[in-house]
Amino acid sequence: MQENQYRHILVLDRSGIGDLVMLIPLLKTIKTALPESVLSLAVNDYQLPIAKSLERVVDEVNSTKAQISIPQKIADVLYSIGYVRKSGADVLIAAAGGYRNSLTSLMSGAQVRVNPHNGSDRPFADLAYTHNIHPALMHCVDRNLSILSGLGLAPGEINFDFGIPDEIAEAAKKIADQYGIGDGPAIGVNPLSGQPWKNWPSDNMLSTVKMLSHDLKYKVVIFGKGTSAPITDKNIVDLRGKTGLLIDAYLQRYSGLLSLVIGVDTGLMHIAGSVNSDSEGSYDNVSGNRTLSLFGPTEPTRYAPYDPTHRFNIVIHSDVADIVRNHVGYLANGKTARYMNRITPKMVLDKVEYLRSIKAA
Repeated sequence: MQENQYRHILVLDRSGIGDLVMLIPLLKTIKTALPESVLSLAVNDYQLPIAKSLERVVDEVNSTKAQISIPQKIADVLYSIGYVRKSGADVLIAAAGGYRNSLTSLMSGAQVRVNPHNGSDRPFADLAYTHNIHPALMHCVDRNLSILSGLGLAPGEINFDFGIPDEIAEAAKKIADQYGIGDGPAIGVNPLSGQPWKNWPSDNMLSTVKMLSHDLKYKVVIFGKGTSAPITDKNIVDLRGKTGLLIDAYLQRYSGLLSLVIGVDTGLMHIAGSVNSDSEGSYDNVSGNRTLSLFGPTEPTRYAPYDPTHRFNIVIHSDVADIVRNHVGYLANGKTARYMNRITPKMVLDKVEYLRSIKAA
């Protein structure tokens, strides 16, 4: 099929918020190259706030969650198959891989079915697709962009920005004013992920936060779910459970109020730290937010915030060099071993001091 015959392109992504953020450059490139084609995006419910903020890029957004009283995974697959077939898409990109998406792809009726996960450990999953792209050992953003070659499209600008509704931006500004965020140097902290085994242990996190606050005189803003007792400290702003994804996204990526964001392998770190290229796809003269990303069971060369310059994101990871990761960059025992415990407050503070010295120089 020639690119001028692509009437409807559907991207199916049933994964995490960070995975969707890493898809944004691909979506923008497709829409720029094929402005007359309909571009649809089908996602999980918790990805919807970001998906809906892409209204200038994506023509249609739909949730893949079915409201049926049978086991949810089965219901979601059946709903997705029905949705994809009804859409009449010419091209289906199954961004998240896996058996569920391969079944949906096989039943979709799309003439072009793209799988960016070829070579995985899922036997026969590749048979559902017309285009299998070997992911190799590359960052997920680069893997996603490799889909372009399968569609006969050329890469261009790499841009992760998405729209923040005016009312959300205003609410975020009010929160910043209320807590004095921006009155002096401030650091954001994302200690939690959607996967508990990627979380930063609370004792290490709290010790680090207190040292950043008391010793280095930063105002520290903690983001995430309200799963712990609130911290009462005049120089620590505990926003856990008080805000939502888009407010946090505005404060961390767009407000310019935070000198640095520290966090684990989670969607908000991709929002905070992913670096845009210029309009020609070059990183020679770009700027970005400073971030420190904390990694244990997952492979940072694949999952760290996208920063080809290596100037804006610094990775801190526990010593797991003796353990082999699987085909998607996860440690085999990552869910049970406590690798994040090995990231000590000193490791983080040393990198913060290093960044301070660079800025001072």
